[in-house]
Amino acid sequence: MLGWAEVQKLIAQKHTVTYPPELTEGYDLILGPNCWRMDEQLRDYLEDAIVEARKLRYPKGDTNEHD
Repeated sequence: MLGWAEVQKLIAQKHTVTYPPELTEGYDLILGPNCWRMDEQLRDYLEDAIVEARKLRYPKGDTNEHD
């Protein structure tokens, strides 16, 4: 995924993008309150996922957008 143009655009905009090797092998399921599953089949929805994640992280009216 790091090679995707969409991800490279985020990196160029100074976003931190990590893809730890320990998460690329051996896992079939990752659970968490803010987890998003992303793979080649869902690539068209990457921008939508980012928008929704930002809504959760920075609710309307939140002044601490740069934690």
